[in-house]
Amino acid sequence: MEDVYFRWLVGFIGDESFEKIYSKLLFKLFKTEFTWSLEYDENRAADGLSFRRIFQQEHQILPKNSHFWPISGCSVLEMLLGMAKRCEDELIYSPEKGDQTGAFFQIMIRNLGLDIYDDYWFFEDDVDDILSRFLTRNYGPNGEGNVFILKHADPRKIDLWLQLNLYLREHFYEFWGA
Repeated sequence: MEDVYFRWLVGFIGDESFEKIYSKLLFKLFKTEFTWSLEYDENRAADGLSFRRIFQQEHQILPKNSHFWPISGCSVLEMLLGMAKRCEDELIYSPEKGDQTGAFFQIMIRNLGLDIYDDYWFFEDDVDDILSRFLTRNYGPNGEGNVFILKHADPRKIDLWLQLNLYLREHFYEFWGA
């Protein structure tokens, strides 16, 4: 059932070629627990964990029978998709553009520097280092090595939702042409 949940979850990316090219990376993100040091980032974990409730409802699985989650807490994959989905639903929805959850997820993967680790060039130790820097906020003062690279703020000191909002303010037209 874990495999069914994983495939269901990556379906939110909405890009089958991305899913195939980056299957090892996506599975690594699925197996890595999202940890946080700033209080409000707990909300990003809650966004990620909301996928589990939706999956349980859609597949009529009782919570007591769901022993197939990748980890006890929220995974990095769940958190990133949860944040991308919330961004789509609450901030950037456009009927003309359609659902941009997957596109925003891919932007975060690129900003992290994980986009070079496809299935043919996957080095788990390198990916672990990148994820560790991200999770411990040990990235540059402009966010180099983070999901959001900012021109006018130090993302090491602010929660992910505020980072996302600042990022959209700086980059919205660049990506969505709105």
